Amino acid sequence: MIEPFINNMERNVTIGDIISPLASNVSLYKGDKDQIISGISLNSLKTKPGNLFIAIKGTRLDGLNFVNDALKRGAIALALDADRIDELKDKGKWQAIIGLDDPRWATGIMASAFYGWPSRKMSLIGITGTNGKTTTTYLLESIFRVARLKTGIIGTIRHKILDKEISATQTTPDPVTLQWLLSSMAKNKVDLVCMECSSHALQQDRVSGCRFKGAIFTNLSQDHLDYHKDMKSYFEAKLKLFTIYTPNFSIINIDDEWGKKLFNIVLGQKLSYGFSPHAMIRPLKWNQDINGIHARLITPKGLLDITSRLLGIHNLYNIMAAVATGISLGLDLRVITFGIASCSNIPGRLERIESSSGILALVDYAHTPDALLKVLISIKKLTNKRLIVVIGCGGDRDRSKRPIMAQIVSKVSDISILTSDNPRSEDPNEIIKDMLTGLNEEELKSTIVIPDRKKAIFEAVKIASKGDVILVAGKGHEAYQIIGDKKIDFDDRKVLKEAFKEIFGE
Repeated sequence: MIEPFINNMERNVTIGDIISPLASNVSLYKGDKDQIISGISLNSLKTKPGNLFIAIKGTRLDGLNFVNDALKRGAIALALDADRIDELKDKGKWQAIIGLDDPRWATGIMASAFYGWPSRKMSLIGITGTNGKTTTTYLLESIFRVARLKTGIIGTIRHKILDKEISATQTTPDPVTLQWLLSSMAKNKVDLVCMECSSHALQQDRVSGCRFKGAIFTNLSQDHLDYHKDMKSYFEAKLKLFTIYTPNFSIINIDDEWGKKLFNIVLGQKLSYGFSPHAMIRPLKWNQDINGIHARLITPKGLLDITSRLLGIHNLYNIMAAVATGISLGLDLRVITFGIASCSNIPGRLERIESSSGILALVDYAHTPDALLKVLISIKKLTNKRLIVVIGCGGDRDRSKRPIMAQIVSKVSDISILTSDNPRSEDPNEIIKDMLTGLNEEELKSTIVIPDRKKAIFEAVKIASKGDVILVAGKGHEAYQIIGDKKIDFDDRKVLKEAFKEIFGE
């Protein structure tokens, strides 16, 4: 478990050190700029003696409600929205009080200053888009390993400092945790860091204080509209990575309509990729089979022959994004080729579950309409037999995509099994009802409803025959299911293995 609120014991950091970069956007309401602080905390439960506690008003919790707890745990300084200082009680108990014009933005700057501006000591590559972020980080890590570069990863599945993995609870951590991670990477002499930048993180300024060497835009399709409200707002959150943070170079998928728009907005060094004849990196020819992808790419550095164990046209896009990044960093084409070939498996991204039954089972994280469609179309081309899909939709998330997801599965697959995903506070049966509204009478004939996810997966294996392909979609690498407010152990991959063992005696 990460402990991000570690005291900085290597040097004395003062309040003046961390607020001076904020210039006129900060005011020292009380205290001395020479006051030394031991650390920065956003969570009162993790606050240590001598810390600066930052009280931010979030979407669910208000940091101002936890200032007394932070005091009890030894915090000596408090930072908060300048307009809310009058709401603060017991001002006399604090040695220092800092008023901020924009607490979210300021937090990243202060944390970065506290940890010695770590992103300036490495090449930081930010990856944003609805789909493909995680796969692209794995591809880049593989390329960098071949290049013998020391690499760090910050992403959905895990954070990684060289060979040490740290479990991830958020795709992009809060700004204090993020700067601590980057600082730890800097101490380990990491050369390059690949960081997934979620739309929530960009909107909430979690990456404030970071300096980016490069930025990648994979695509944009319907997701998180419960948070962003509409696609324009969703795009504008992603746009921040390329405009506010001004990376040295930008890598953009111009087959995507939003990507095409972004390419025309972005200034400076940029590379486009896609199947478009205007793309600077594009396939001259390509094919795929059950063993993976083979492609010859046109690049600004010449033709590049690629072989990958990954499946699907969507992964060819991810490969092109990684190739473009490698070229932008000046890496040898042979290094890029070997790096792509060496990346053979990504947890929960069309991950194969081996079986002697002659049935190909795949687990994928696809949980958006666009990702699901691309995955299904790719898989359908791999078999002349049946495609059986197990799919659910998450509770307390964008309801509008539920009928769309069911409709996509019904149109492409031969048999679809609707089940639960992470229902959270919702009734799984009500979620499935929302999905069923997207189906007509004919589509309902090839649809099976089994709310219990384990039973749904077992049913898929039971009805499958040699040559069929089973896709279990939506949860991918997740090793849990969220029911109510509880996380229970549940891994689609393990359940599939159990099913094959029970039904086929493997």
